[in-house]
Amino acid sequence: ITRSLEEDFKMPKIDVPTRWNSTYLMLQRFKEIKIITDILVTKHQNLQDIYLTYAEHNILQDTMDILHPINDATELLSGSAYPTLGDVRIVMMSLLAHLDRNSIESVNSQVEIARTIKTKLEVYWPLLRESSIIATLLDPRTKLSAFIHDDQSHARFILQKVYDEYNPDNIQISPFRLITVRSTFRAIIQTDHINPLEWWKLHSDNYPTLVHLAQNYLAIPASSVPSELTFSIAKHTVSAVRNRIDGETARTSLCLKSWITNESFFNS
Repeated sequence: ITRSLEEDFKMPKIDVPTRWNSTYLMLQRFKEIKIITDILVTKHQNLQDIYLTYAEHNILQDTMDILHPINDATELLSGSAYPTLGDVRIVMMSLLAHLDRNSIESVNSQVEIARTIKTKLEVYWPLLRESSIIATLLDPRTKLSAFIHDDQSHARFILQKVYDEYNPDNIQISPFRLITVRSTFRAIIQTDHINPLEWWKLHSDNYPTLVHLAQNYLAIPASSVPSELTFSIAKHTVSAVRNRIDGETARTSLCLKSWITNESFFNS
């Protein structure tokens, strides 16, 4: 059938419990090959009894409409070559609003799916809230723009609290360089077209305390994907043949590989 349609053959996908978004990817692949499966069912009448009805196709489409933004969010927050924690707040707020809309029966027939996912996200969101607030504020692409007006004061308070921990009273600071978090943020220009870590590297002399915060918070991955990837690579670093490598040497090797892969070693 694919040859007659001059299309590439695409293998159907099956969802698995251990892979994020596998249900969406399975439904997406089914949608991609629907023309082919329609022809197949037409040619083989015995398949019609087990094929999806028109109503069931609509259910699948409604399910995909719910899961699509979640798949996009997962791909964005699973990156390892760029900071991701600063994007968590914007992504989470967008997803919760999306799920709210799709929890209305007149909008989507699969309201139970939307409500169940929303309930689960609301369990995990408080665990990430404070760290994501700091990372979002320290991201020069967003700063306070990611917060509604009522949340901005609380966000400043959270950052001020952590800032004070990094800037204890016993550190000698010139009175000409002593600046508050608020005045600092007014000085930082918001820009959409820069890597946050590169921006802080360029301005490290101007904001020495905030640089330390940025290094610690923007380096936190938003998901476990980068860590899982590192573990997968580590098995080739510490293997049956190279089983006497100590932990520090293995860590150094993995860091070096990461820097070379992302070209940061040669650009610094």
